Amino acid sequence: MVTTIYIKNNAGDCNLTIQENITTSSCTNYILRLNPNINYIGPFDVTVITGLDYQEYTGVTYNDLRNGLELPINCP
Repeated sequence: MVTTIYIKNNAGDCNLTIQENITTSSCTNYILRLNPNINYIGPFDVTVITGLDYQEYTGVTYNDLRNGLELPINCP
């Protein structure tokens, strides 16, 4: 099943959204990390869409994404 992850940077005038598609065949935990060499500040909104399932994480910090945000994918 294809899962689409959107990461939106909400810092000031920034209106950047990154999209990533991943494919899984069963329930899994996906660790979302930002490249430590980028200078995005955040906060971020992370949206995960798998089929009809929709999860949203708001107020995610740069440190959350630098350390790895664990996202359950395709799990009941």
